[in-house]
Amino acid sequence: MSHMEMAEDLAGYGEERLGKLEVGLLRSECARRGLDCKPQAQKNTCIKLLLEWKAAQGAPGLPFDLAHYGKERLGQVDVAVLRTECGLRGIDVKALAQTSTCVAELLKWKAARGGAPAPAKRKPKAEAEPKKKKPKLVAFKSTCGYAPRKQLATKAARLPGAAQREARAAANNKKWNNYKPTKGEREVYLLNIAREYRGMEERTTTRGVFVSWDRCCDAAEKFMVDEGDDEWNDSSDDGGEESEVSHMIPDEQAAGPPLYIGDKVTLVDATVGTYGESLNYKTMRVYAESQVLYE
Repeated sequence: MSHMEMAEDLAGYGEERLGKLEVGLLRSECARRGLDCKPQAQKNTCIKLLLEWKAAQGAPGLPFDLAHYGKERLGQVDVAVLRTECGLRGIDVKALAQTSTCVAELLKWKAARGGAPAPAKRKPKAEAEPKKKKPKLVAFKSTCGYAPRKQLATKAARLPGAAQREARAAANNKKWNNYKPTKGEREVYLLNIAREYRGMEERTTTRGVFVSWDRCCDAAEKFMVDEGDDEWNDSSDDGGEESEVSHMIPDEQAAGPPLYIGDKVTLVDATVGTYGESLNYKTMRVYAESQVLYE
């Protein structure tokens, strides 16, 4: 096999693909990157060094307290990054530990710490900032899907957007870290598009059913790119009124799914005109709803 250099950043190369290469080529690639690799190093040693090097090249680290990271989200992180994150927290895993092993060890570490953030360095008293009162976050209560829009029944639902998402993210961490599925039932997320035009009855269509919250949000993003953005960017042509679009997909995705069956999370809220005043008044909501799939 002729010597052929790989991409400098090892893009596209994971453990499996590197394992198919000759050990001589792997040693050369280690040497090219200044890694401490012996002339007769074994293939597994070379792969480990290359993956650790790749993970260290500008790869965004996980938050130290692993906030908002549960089993599913950690499972989507590159295995080399997971091994590095284990090492940073003093977790002893094998050099070529699998994704499932790293995820399990990181979740044990997180549970043992109670999800507490990394200890911060204390500032000298002269520079210490005054303590700020944190807003009281009230646990979410299910509305069972029947509450009117923007009139949810709990205090937490009336918090400002960022605080509301923070409360949901904290509750989701607790929920999914202690989740015990009911046999024959699975929580799924319906992606719905609701439209209202000139005061007519709102019409809702379902774009898909997802078992993954991230995939549901990705589908909403794709809908906006393929259809939604064009529809609302051009909507001012009819009556000369500007459209107002609240695009909240990334923030809501990070906060996690609805907490209870029947709850809804609005991902996009778009409006043209004023209700009862504008001839071309219309609205569109893209929202996700939690339901149970009986298997």
